[in-house]
Amino acid sequence: MGHVTCVGGTGPSPEICDGIDNDCNGMVDDGPLSADTMIGAPCGSGVGTCQPGHFVCTAGAHVCNGGITPIAEVCDGLDNNCDG
Repeated sequence: MGHVTCVGGTGPSPEICDGIDNDCNGMVDDGPLSADTMIGAPCGSGVGTCQPGHFVCTAGAHVCNGGITPIAEVCDGLDNNCDG
């Protein structure tokens, strides 16, 4: 009598930012994410009034979060549009 072998299934893998529950824990794009995701890496600019943020994973996409982005120039002596 033989035994049954499951073929073609997919097991857990390290979580990556792709909108899929890679580690099979019931939550999509939760940590810890694998090193290739850029999560936590700095993003944005530190020029003028801009401040860098860091990458987060939101809805399967890398998003720069927490930084201060350029705005239109105003007459205040500051580099509001962060162009140096």
